[in-house]
Order: sequence, then structure tokens, then C-alpha cells
Amino acid sequence: MNTAQEQKPGVRQGDITWAERLHEAIVSQQSILCVGLDPVYEKLPERHRTGDVARDIFEYNRGIVDGAAPFAATFKPQYKCYSAEGEAGITALRLTCDYIRQNYPHIPVILDAKYADVGHVLERCAHEAFDLFGVDAVTAMPAPGRRALTPLMAQAGRGCFMVVRTSNPGAGELQDIETATGEPLYRVIARRIATEWNENGSVGLVAPATDPAVLADVRRAAPYLPILCPGVGAQGGDLEAAVEAGLDANGAGLVINVSRAIMEAPDPGKAAREWRDRLE
Repeated sequence: MNTAQEQKPGVRQGDITWAERLHEAIVSQQSILCVGLDPVYEKLPERHRTGDVARDIFEYNRGIVDGAAPFAATFKPQYKCYSAEGEAGITALRLTCDYIRQNYPHIPVILDAKYADVGHVLERCAHEAFDLFGVDAVTAMPAPGRRALTPLMAQAGRGCFMVVRTSNPGAGELQDIETATGEPLYRVIARRIATEWNENGSVGLVAPATDPAVLADVRRAAPYLPILCPGVGAQGGDLEAAVEAGLDANGAGLVINVSRAIMEAPDPGKAAREWRDRLE
């Protein structure tokens, strides 16, 4: 295989790839909105804090999911918002994923777990995400390398978004380190993933809306890979600049995550519609 050019999505024969599934969701929903599901139990409205943590979180999520479903291309639960609540939180996550799969099977679920470990542990991570929770894609950190991360990239029709640059303040301290070629580290990683890791059409990237120049740089390094873009909404990312910077060479391949600005809105469905319309 010529690794000088990016491996374009859709190279598997017979099975639909993750890139194709995501594209279908974007087209069918007429949306590039990813709705984040990041509940913090002690901050939930009082009516959702009865003491039954699993049921409370699930019911809270269900209201957001039902309201946002007509306008969302994907849903993205943040794993640590659930695991921090112990067994009850994990149950709430499973119930939420089951509910979306049963009621909105056309909308993919991305588990934002940012997995990173040695190979045999990542095998268990793949089992947790794809078999136990039944999600369609995950996020992961690329540092362990392609071989270790293979379990997250090898399942037909499932996806793995590699975090090449985060959206938080101070992210550039290590991620922007200049390499021997004079390029920032995140760009070298993005290009390596794009040219060598996408044999199954299963790989995407995570890059920030909070820094459109970085997002555009990642897109140039990976013209075709799907990008999951956090940082719009509560984090203050520039929506128009993010869309312009993140669209792929075909004018697609981008989902932009909005979490708190939808979850905490008085009417999450109305907020999701407004964000979808702004993105369009």
C-alpha cells in the first residue's frame, strides 16, 4: 500500500464501513450536530435527583435524546460522567445506549472514553464499548500506537476517533511541540494516522473548534478522515470558523459536538434544532 497518500474511507469490500455509516447518518438527518450526553448528577435538576442515581440519569438523558433526535447526526456520552457515579452510573450509561439503539437506530452513538493502554487491555475496552454498551464508535488516544489500538479499529462498521489535539486551555503545551521536521506534533500524528491506520475505513480524528487554525491544519493533514470536533458552545469555539476549517475535501466528514449548551437548555429539543440550523 502506498502510504504517501491518505487511505480514503470505504476501502472494505462487502461490509459498510464506519465512515460510510457516519456519512449516511449526516445525510439522513441533514445535520452535522453531535449531541453530547455529559450528566453530572449533583447538577441535575432537582426532579432528577431522587436518590435512584441510575434511573435519574437515564430519565434525564432520555428527555434530551427524545428532544434532540430529529436534529442530531450522532450522540456522544462522556464515559467519565457515568463511571464517576460507580455502578449506578455505568447502569445509566448502558440504559442510555440501549435506549438510543432501540428507538433511534439510525443515529450512531460515540462513546467518549479516550481509551489508551496496552493491547490486551484495549481488547477489553473494545469488548466493553462494542459488546456491553453496544456503541457504534469510541474515542481513543493514539499514543499506544497502531498495534495496541487495533482492537478498537478492526470491527467492521465500528469506528474509532483518535484524539490528535484536544480543545482545553493549555493543550498546546505538549501537543504542539515542534518535531524534527519543524511541524507540530499533532500534525505529524494526524498525517500518520490518515496515511497508515485507516485500512478498514474505521478511523476518524478529534480536533478542536476552540482553535480553528489547528483544526484546519489537522484537516489538511487528513483530507478525507471524519473529524469529531469539540469545543463549540460552553467552551466558546467559533462555530462558523470550525465548520469552514473542518469540512473534508468533499465538503462533508465533520460532526461538531455541543453538550452543555443543549443539555442545560430549558428546552433541549429547541436548543438542538437551533444548533443544527446554525451549523447548516
